[in-house]
Amino acid sequence: MRKRAILVGLLVLLGALAFAWHAHRKQQEAELQLGLDSARVLSQSFAAANSLKVSTLTGELVARSTDEGLFDVLDVDQAMRAPFTADYFIEMSQITTSDFAWNPETKTMMIQIPDPVVAKPNIDLSKAQVRQSGLWVSRRAGQRLQRKSAETIAAKARQTAKAPENMKKARAAAREAISANARAPLDAAGIDDVKIEVRFRGELNTNDDVWDYTLPYEEVVRRREALN
Repeated sequence: MRKRAILVGLLVLLGALAFAWHAHRKQQEAELQLGLDSARVLSQSFAAANSLKVSTLTGELVARSTDEGLFDVLDVDQAMRAPFTADYFIEMSQITTSDFAWNPETKTMMIQIPDPVVAKPNIDLSKAQVRQSGLWVSRRAGQRLQRKSAETIAAKARQTAKAPENMKKARAAAREAISANARAPLDAAGIDDVKIEVRFRGELNTNDDVWDYTLPYEEVVRRREALN
């Protein structure tokens, strides 16, 4: 009788272990499949988006130019103040599944993105303020000064747009924009329980310990296939 009770107890224990193992395996499959489904939805959405404008820089710049004027003796000075805008874009088509990493425990999709690209600044010369000084400004001298000033402001605008403080702001805006653009297709696909975290390629930050527990997309595929 005692042996039978022990045998029954062992069978119950083995059954419980088998059930727990089966449940754990199913949970693993579900977690890995969720990562695969999320990555596929995002990669398709991003590939179709091409470029995404993430922010716009606005400001005013001043350029000062000098022309030698008539007979190279009647110098003319000009100061031009003009507003400009510069747009920042993320090349979405460059983000592929190799840029995705999945944390199955926290259900977090990590996305690596390229740095923002600065488009050619737009100088609004129609709103430019011009001040000239000199004894006499010929038409040609005025044209030369306008061209010099416009070229100087354009160069300053490019330099300003790429300044570290402005690139930092553009990156912060890019994180928010990519997160929002990732959230939309996932919600549309009914995947609303996945968190999104964005970082730039090669970036080191204080959250690297979180990334240490993620699985690259290729590893998620391999582990999911191994469970079949």
